[in-house]
Amino acid sequence: MRKLIFVLILAFSFLKVYSQYECDMQESASAYNAILNSLDNIDFFSEESCDPLYLNCNFVFLARDDGTGTFPVNSPMIIGMINGMNNRWASIMDPANCAPDEGYPKDSKVRVNVNVHYISNTAAWDYYAQALSMGNSYYHDDFCPGSIVSVNSTWPDLKIVVDEFNNTHPNSFNFFFVENGAHLEFLENAVENEIELTAPWDDPNNIKIFGGCSRYPVSYNSDRAQFIIIANAWTEYYARINFGVIYYPNYAAEGNETIANWHIFGLPTLYNHELGHSIMNIDHPCGCKNLMIGRGCNPEWEADMGFIPDWQLERLHRTLMTTNLHKFIDCGSLTSENCKIEVITDETIDEPISIFGDLIIKESATLTVTSDIHFSENSRVIVKENAKFIVDGGLLTNGCGATWEGIKVYGGNSDFDVKFTNGATIENTSQAAVSMFAPEPWPDII
Repeated sequence: MRKLIFVLILAFSFLKVYSQYECDMQESASAYNAILNSLDNIDFFSEESCDPLYLNCNFVFLARDDGTGTFPVNSPMIIGMINGMNNRWASIMDPANCAPDEGYPKDSKVRVNVNVHYISNTAAWDYYAQALSMGNSYYHDDFCPGSIVSVNSTWPDLKIVVDEFNNTHPNSFNFFFVENGAHLEFLENAVENEIELTAPWDDPNNIKIFGGCSRYPVSYNSDRAQFIIIANAWTEYYARINFGVIYYPNYAAEGNETIANWHIFGLPTLYNHELGHSIMNIDHPCGCKNLMIGRGCNPEWEADMGFIPDWQLERLHRTLMTTNLHKFIDCGSLTSENCKIEVITDETIDEPISIFGDLIIKESATLTVTSDIHFSENSRVIVKENAKFIVDGGLLTNGCGATWEGIKVYGGNSDFDVKFTNGATIENTSQAAVSMFAPEPWPDII
């Protein structure tokens, strides 16, 4: 057991090189943060009453023109990385005892469905060559998503690939994998010519970017692509599997294969971290070590960085419902048990929102809606006893699926329970738009 614990902790010690720089900060508009922070009287996350929401994702492995320079097709390492992402979302640990009273391990109720793609394009694969072409003027942010797809793209060859792929896969998180061509060529030459290396590659140009860089979400109705750049995943693995004891001499006794497996074991945390910037709409909060901690925080990334506190889980589900990310949910995976949200005291929803489970207005609370709400096929609005639901000029309609199940009212108010005003509309319900029924369970007959 002592050996196993050592290995798991050591695996994350290699992730220090993957910390994200302050990328795309200009895209985290304060208006969207204001939306997220305004709905304080709604509980968006409940681990106990929520089936997982599945996010549509694509891994896009860029390669050289001849198809080399990345993970082999159908590589079990890729399956391992995807499974690792879901295992971490499903079982959030708290080894540093950051939140002793919050009941860890926890399930985030988020998973990823990942499809794998390969695109052979040397010019879009090799970030090192692109940095050299930019001379000394390049900066880390130049390889982040916002810089790549801007009008004055910092990497035109990659922009073409990214734009074309995003246009054909608009409702998914797309991970694009790029590599350090010079470093990989150095390693491949040593392997091919059976050169016994005595020291790691020494980059004469000192070109360093990030392990990953992502984008923040934007407004609900935006059609902007949401994608992530991952660097060096294959190059770093290739270095370890062939020359791990050279790159990490302190662990020479472990052997190359073990050192390479540590790298693969650690990558899912990097991917979840980058995805976290999007689905939590946050940068690098410091404090007790957590999944989103960054290089600006102390301590560095360690074995317990997979921790996600309750406030981040709440923000995660809120972001998926209130921003453009609602389109990235796999509608086909939704069930009748998906993710109810609860209005606990008086609240107003005045921006578009998608709801993937039931919207429950708790006893004596009033919910006012002045915008559009899009419900999934099995979703209902449940108005509890003495609660009120006011739709003031808003629209209640379907989202995932062609219909939804309408409003169910417990009743109890002497004036009204549900009110539609100023042209409010309810449409596409599979059952009665508004129905009254007795509280559950049905009361005993005396």
